[in-house]
Amino acid sequence: MNKPYATVCDSETLHNGNVSTSEEVVPKAYLVSFILITLCFPLWGFANDITNPLVKAFSKVLQMSTAEGTWVQVAFYGGYGAMAIPAALFIKKFSYKAGLMMGLAFYALGAFLFIPAAETQTFIPFLFAFFVMTCGLSFLETSANPYVLSMGPAGHSHSTIKPGTSI
Repeated sequence: MNKPYATVCDSETLHNGNVSTSEEVVPKAYLVSFILITLCFPLWGFANDITNPLVKAFSKVLQMSTAEGTWVQVAFYGGYGAMAIPAALFIKKFSYKAGLMMGLAFYALGAFLFIPAAETQTFIPFLFAFFVMTCGLSFLETSANPYVLSMGPAGHSHSTIKPGTSI
């Protein structure tokens, strides 16, 4: 006769007809860190979603063609491309946490650079601010995913990253 699934897998128990594990998705010791990192995921979602409206806004406000406005996307993806490998090397030398802090610093610096860019109302300072901000996003994305994965139980990383990236 076939055995129930719960007896085949030693670490699992059958509870109310559902298979559940005794391991938590995120241990309580890491819960605050997990929540803080999870709140960072919308940062790059926002930046990704803002690029196309910025092209239209720059074209209208600064009286530029759409082709000239596409430099926004060049600055955006250029920041990712320019910092992906340096971010990985930085994280390898220091830690995921240091990479997150560096990413947040770049992101904040880039965001604050929009203030003087708005005062000058010229295109190049906006591009530079956006480039610096996306350099921070490169650090954040390179750090956050593996850091969240390291918080969960070994062998169950897929269970840890899904709640973190679903926000």
